[in-house]
Amino acid sequence: MAMVAASEAEVVGTAETEENVQRILLAIDNFTRKVSEMLESGRAMFKDLAADFEDRLCTIHKERVEKWEEEIRELRARDAANEQTRAVLHNAQLQLFHIRQ
Repeated sequence: MAMVAASEAEVVGTAETEENVQRILLAIDNFTRKVSEMLESGRAMFKDLAADFEDRLCTIHKERVEKWEEEIRELRARDAANEQTRAVLHNAQLQLFHIRQ
C-alpha cells in the first residue's frame, strides 16, 4: 500500500509538474509574441522617425542653401551698384579735373 501511495504521489506530482511546465511554456510563448510585436512596432516607429528626420534635415539644408544663394545675389547686386557708383564718381572726378585745367 505504501508503494501505491508513492506511485500516486509521483503521478500527481508529475501531472502537477507538467501543468506548471505548460503554464511556463505558455508564458514564454506569450512573452515572445509580445516582444516580437514590440520589435515590429519599434521598427515601424524608427522607420517613420528616420524618414521624418531625413525629410526635416533635407528641408533645413535646402532652406539654408537658398538663404546663402540669396546672400550671394545681394552681394553681387551691391557690388554691381558700388562699381556703377565708383564709375560715376570717377567720371565726375575726371570732369572736375578737366574743368580746373
